Amino acid sequence: MPTQDALNLVAAVVASFGSGALIVIGLSAWLGNLWAKRILQTESAAFQREIESIRHELNITKSSYDQRLSFILEYYAVFYRHYRLCQRTALADAHRKPPDGPVQFTKRNMSMTLRHLV
Repeated sequence: MPTQDALNLVAAVVASFGSGALIVIGLSAWLGNLWAKRILQTESAAFQREIESIRHELNITKSSYDQRLSFILEYYAVFYRHYRLCQRTALADAHRKPPDGPVQFTKRNMSMTLRHLV
């Protein structure tokens, strides 16, 4: 039986080394486990620092975006108000150049100007 022979061989090797081999194997396993945990903690701390750095950059970018977005929206609101004022002015029938000056009827004046050009 080959499995019985293999077990006898393992038992012979363990017996020849004695309990000292078992202690060395146990200590090396414990030391390897300890080193693995320390390396894992070091790598985890480095990743956490990198994540915090990226999170900080993302927050700065977000606040900058929010600030610029409010400026852009305010600019277009002012632009739209002026655009609507220009439209109302272009479609108006009468204007008063100085606030207390005489009323000038633009549609009638425009048709008279066009007649003189033709």
